[in-house]
Amino acid sequence: MNQQPTFMTSPRNLAFNKYNSSRYNLLLVLIFTLINVVICATGSDTYFLFSATIPYVVTVFGVAFSIELAMPAFTYIGCAIAILLLVPYLLCWLFSKKKYGWLIGALVYFVLDTLFLFIFFLDVSMIIDYVFHAWVIFSLATGIANGKKLKTLPEEPVPEAYTVDEDGALLPEDSEPLRAALSEEKIKVYLEADVDGRHVIYRKYGKGLEELVVDNYVYADFSFKGIAKPHFMSAVVGGKQITVGYHQMNYIVVNNVVIKQSTRWI
Repeated sequence: MNQQPTFMTSPRNLAFNKYNSSRYNLLLVLIFTLINVVICATGSDTYFLFSATIPYVVTVFGVAFSIELAMPAFTYIGCAIAILLLVPYLLCWLFSKKKYGWLIGALVYFVLDTLFLFIFFLDVSMIIDYVFHAWVIFSLATGIANGKKLKTLPEEPVPEAYTVDEDGALLPEDSEPLRAALSEEKIKVYLEADVDGRHVIYRKYGKGLEELVVDNYVYADFSFKGIAKPHFMSAVVGGKQITVGYHQMNYIVVNNVVIKQSTRWI
């Protein structure tokens, strides 16, 4: 049987998950604000709450001037300025992957957006927007706290995953494949490597399914919704324990030796 690695509930992993959750929320703010800008520019009244205020208001004024002065160029100008105002959010999200200080920048930038909301749109009808902004500030602050904690917690090794018998000895028997590896759905390959003449692939198949593929056969899979949390998949193939998964990095491990790894940006 596969041993459950202790890193799943370790203090470092819990802090890492909270930090990534904060980055994910920042990405949602960026995406929904951009959607609101596009929707506003097309003349629709639809509005998503998970959004920053200033870029949207700039777009609204651009559309208003365009209509009032019969000059469509103001709509494009408003959209261009709004997109430029979103660039800092994008940079903070991208570079916070490595340094939590970028989340501090995102927090300061979003606090300014919140102050703008309170100063110019102080009305009881905006209560949901106030709550949302407060929640994002809390999320970013939590991310910063956990990012700082990650700097002090010791690094953890890539998790071990063995197939063992009751006495703790490695089992030489190969795992049975689950199915042939299909390619009809959208495939995203995280990592691939050749191991003693066998081709190992760690990939995403379709939506919400990751697979360990060896020589065009799926030996293990992992299903999830949204963004995958740290996890691993393991199988014995050709007398070797092959483990793939995600824990701060994508990795392929053979008999507890890291063969290949890469960064996962989201």
